Amino acid sequence: MRRALRTSATGAALIGLAAWLAPGAAEAVPRFSVTAGSPCTTCHVNPTGGGLRNSIGFESMDDVGFVKYPVPLHNALFDDLLTLGADVRIQMVRLGAPEIPPGETEIVEPDIVVLPMQLQPYIGLNPMEGLWVYGSYTVGPKTIDQGEVCDPTYPGQSCFDAAVQYQPDPTLPTLRAGMIQPSVGVRRDDHTIYIRGDAAERRAPVIAPNYADWGAELSYQPVSWFRSEVGGVQGSGGNLDEAINAGAERGAELWPVALNARVMFLPQLVFGGADAAAEDEFGDDEFGDDFGDDFDAEPVAPTVINTWIGASLFTSGDFTRVDGFAAVGLHGGLELHGEVAWSTFAGDYRTFNGLFGASWAPWAPVAVAARFERARTTFGEGDPATALQAVLGLEIFPVPLVEIRPEYRIVKTDAYLFGQPTVQLHLFY
Repeated sequence: MRRALRTSATGAALIGLAAWLAPGAAEAVPRFSVTAGSPCTTCHVNPTGGGLRNSIGFESMDDVGFVKYPVPLHNALFDDLLTLGADVRIQMVRLGAPEIPPGETEIVEPDIVVLPMQLQPYIGLNPMEGLWVYGSYTVGPKTIDQGEVCDPTYPGQSCFDAAVQYQPDPTLPTLRAGMIQPSVGVRRDDHTIYIRGDAAERRAPVIAPNYADWGAELSYQPVSWFRSEVGGVQGSGGNLDEAINAGAERGAELWPVALNARVMFLPQLVFGGADAAAEDEFGDDEFGDDFGDDFDAEPVAPTVINTWIGASLFTSGDFTRVDGFAAVGLHGGLELHGEVAWSTFAGDYRTFNGLFGASWAPWAPVAVAARFERARTTFGEGDPATALQAVLGLEIFPVPLVEIRPEYRIVKTDAYLFGQPTVQLHLFY
């Protein structure tokens, strides 16, 4: 396929963004949480979201689709002792380097290819109330054909996570320990999002998809409108160290431990609404028989607005990252969200990323989603590196547990401007 483009062929070689080759991070979809007014732990075993879905999370999606299965599905076995799950993602995209043949002025685009993005099974044991033992394994590009058991694509990416999690009582904090991802900003389900990346080091994000390190974290939600997390994971010599120091110009000497803290306020606003109004206390006919109340007004549902606002800190030695985020959503399926993130490293290396997105679900099986992102990195005396991305797409559930995401992406960096349609197939259980 040929068409005229004003762009750099060298820069356009990155159109695949290489991220599409990597196993994706199976993470929570924030729009579900903000429109429902529930924290991620309502639907996921992991209190920060992502990964294995609990019975509520599974049952909330096994009936979402234009066509329903005749038999209800479930992911919990042996009286909820064993829970299984999985995420499989496949991407259809133009991947590779466009070429300009000698003597030509038109660019030849690469063919459309179908790529496996993610194959990640989950398992969880719930031997007693409040106690979970769970984990997942990420199958890498070379795992099946070359037998490499641990095959991470990004620096700092973990090929597994595993945790023991205990909450002795619903009113008490939850403690989890093991190979975990600490609570940093908002955990999202699309690893091509820039918020955790670096505009100058596109192949070495600050926090890699499926990042995890050995550590522990305490989560506490004493009331519905406030939640907090605090913990620590391995710093020096761990996956975070590998990710940060993978950049050519980026670097940081870390402490043995990386500390994290996050606070979230989740107020819910309710407007209007009314019960059915009785016309008369008793409705007697001409013979004096009482047939109950007569109602001259139907009940009116209130307008419910769910909100998030919060911040997180992740720091170790020369590295510090601060995220701020907010979201607002209606029970009717409309939501807006935004996040900004600052990261500092050794010397004067800095990243400043941000995103703004919106989605609307007119029906449960379909949603329209859009987002705009900007990533900027400054270092030394050179010009800063900047990357922009705009994405518009649909989230369609033709049948329960099957999602199709057609999207159109426009990516602009200092080297090129490129736009292309992509389609993602997501199978989950």
